Amino acid sequence: LPVGIPTLQSTSTGNWTKPDNVFGMEFLLNTIVSCKTAPELRGPKTDHLPILITLELESPRTNEEPCRNWHGIDWDTFNKHLKQTISTRPALPLTLVEEFQEAAQHLTQLIMSTMEICVPHSKPCPHSKHWWTKHLSILWTRIKDLSKITYQMCGLPLHPSHEELKAIKEQY
Repeated sequence: LPVGIPTLQSTSTGNWTKPDNVFGMEFLLNTIVSCKTAPELRGPKTDHLPILITLELESPRTNEEPCRNWHGIDWDTFNKHLKQTISTRPALPLTLVEEFQEAAQHLTQLIMSTMEICVPHSKPCPHSKHWWTKHLSILWTRIKDLSKITYQMCGLPLHPSHEELKAIKEQY
């Protein structure tokens, strides 16, 4: 933050002061892209302005090959296609080990071909969290919405939003 930018308003006089006491680590100096105040984001009953700092940092990248997206599969379509392909060969009694091995190999080929057709590929984003699911996204959105409501109702401890938020956080 440039020297001389007012960031603190005295609660007694209302005068703006320039304390110039933004702290950071020395190795971060070369990564600063911008540093400015954001008066529009000033919270209620606060005496200071938020300081927005943009840093240019490298994040580790994953280098994974495309894989099967088992989360995005339509299992009804998969099962229908597999049943259709399996039904093309009649079921016969298997009396010899060779017959069993041949049938197992044929079944494996049918499953693999169904996978090729029905299971989409996904190339993960190099910054993605592979454990994150759509369900977690929905829960996180609900938590954020309920947190806003709960904060607004902080003076009413018996408001149902408090219990609902607690329950959603336990699921999350």
